[in-house]
Amino acid sequence: MVGGAPSAGEEAGRAVMMLTGSHGTFCSGVALTRSLVLTAAHCVLPGADYKLVEFDSARQPLLKEVATITRHPGFDVNAVLRHRVTADVALIKLGAPLMVLPARLAPEGVAVTAGDPFVVAGYGVAVRGDGKTGGVVRAARLVATGQPGTLQIRLTDPAGKANAPGSGPAPVIQARRSIGRSAARWRSSAW
Repeated sequence: MVGGAPSAGEEAGRAVMMLTGSHGTFCSGVALTRSLVLTAAHCVLPGADYKLVEFDSARQPLLKEVATITRHPGFDVNAVLRHRVTADVALIKLGAPLMVLPARLAPEGVAVTAGDPFVVAGYGVAVRGDGKTGGVVRAARLVATGQPGTLQIRLTDPAGKANAPGSGPAPVIQARRSIGRSAARWRSSAW
């Protein structure tokens, strides 16, 4: 997330994880279990080493070893670069369990319709290009737009403030339902 979104509350931010790569990248992910994290496949491309960052009670970072990374077989990095729909998800298996409580997933069969309100949370910077403003789980209130499907939903900020180019999976709290997960790609305006 970019652009000064406020810090996420306890429920929105509790299962958000930070992933860092050896090429100086970082992305968000969501803990599905204490040893399994969902993130975007474009965040874990081959050719780099990755660590998961978990913060202790004093907000000191603890680096967690990644045992395996499995990108969805339908993921196409070129589709991401062209802003086209692709299965931009990956699972990270950790070498040791996390301390956080995993996300509560929405029940099977919950449908999303255009206009449904959401809160999405992830790590990001308050000022684009300024890494010193990062390291905080931020949240934005968004709404579903377009025609939500089973592969992807698109979220937009009705106020035009939030911006997260190429954002990947993040915990999503639907305003009237339980916490869900989504391989959500969104921008400040609908594509």
